[in-house]
Amino acid sequence: MLALVLGGGLWLALRLGTRQLALARQQQDFIAAVSHELKTPLTSIRMYGEMLREGWAPEGKRQEYYQFIHDEAERLTRLINNVLNLARMTRNELKVDLREVTVGELMDLVRSKLESVVQHAARRYSLDCPTALHAARVEVDLDCFTQVLLNLVDNALKFTDTGSGADSAIEVAVRAGDAHHVEFTVRDFGPGIAKEQMSRIFALFYRGENALTRATAGTGIGLALVKRLVEVMGGEVTVTNREPGAEFCVRLPRRDN
Repeated sequence: MLALVLGGGLWLALRLGTRQLALARQQQDFIAAVSHELKTPLTSIRMYGEMLREGWAPEGKRQEYYQFIHDEAERLTRLINNVLNLARMTRNELKVDLREVTVGELMDLVRSKLESVVQHAARRYSLDCPTALHAARVEVDLDCFTQVLLNLVDNALKFTDTGSGADSAIEVAVRAGDAHHVEFTVRDFGPGIAKEQMSRIFALFYRGENALTRATAGTGIGLALVKRLVEVMGGEVTVTNREPGAEFCVRLPRRDN
């Protein structure tokens, strides 16, 4: 009995230690990733800002440089919002301001932001929202919904191969899931998600292991936040493989029926 108790205690201690080491490694990777994600746009903003301040920018390039600074500032804002919401989520302090809006109003809200993100990444995207769904009403937090959609588009951009020609576009769509729900989908044309990774794709700090993942920057918190933000708005998010690529679907209850 003593041997069993000691053996069980040793096994539990080993398991706990392994988990703590894994958590510490994830936290270190997260800090390194956030530092890199902050440093890159800040360096670019500083460089273009100095060129404009010193008058080194040609007249024909100034608008392009201003737009670049704006886009990088937006990128920083998205990252900071992710980190702040992560902190609130871990402290169970995440709060939302839900209000009823039409699908048409939502699309008008996010369209310019989507265009900015995709164009800055030198990609294309399509946005398909059937006219019949424009008047459908959903209850969302506008900031949370925008963050969800931008995180999904950011993720799609990372997993879409720039060398895939026409397939390098991102597809954003709205469709009627059923009589009681509206679905917002984001599809990429990358390698898809391995079957064994499907159950972990929304886990905090998790990043799928493939060549595109290793070649791109990321913090590992975007999809975890998507899941949590969608849930607090009363919806659900799922992912399925397409041929090619993967499609994320945010399903929200309708409030007009």
